[in-house]
Amino acid sequence: LDTFYFEADHRFSTSHDYKVAKIIANDLIQVYLEDRLNNINVKRGSDNSLKWTASKTALTELIYALYSHGVFNNGNTDIKLIAKAFEDAFNIELGDFYHTFAVL
Repeated sequence: LDTFYFEADHRFSTSHDYKVAKIIANDLIQVYLEDRLNNINVKRGSDNSLKWTASKTALTELIYALYSHGVFNNGNTDIKLIAKAFEDAFNIELGDFYHTFAVL
């Protein structure tokens, strides 16, 4: 639909109504898409059927063992990223895993 007819009729709209409407529409689309993405992420998190039931120390040892063997990204992965992935995967909060490993 050509907007010239709407913009030319001053009884129908002002000179910037169409531009403002496009901005508002784009903002609403952004909110909708972000909401859909958040819902997808929430559903992924709720399907998590694995829960770590051993000690946090055991998981920390496992993370450090995998890190030291370089099994993720050919050894080019930060240990924080590995720990975060395990926290998300097993629905557990490790806290200060550096300190846990240092005490071992």
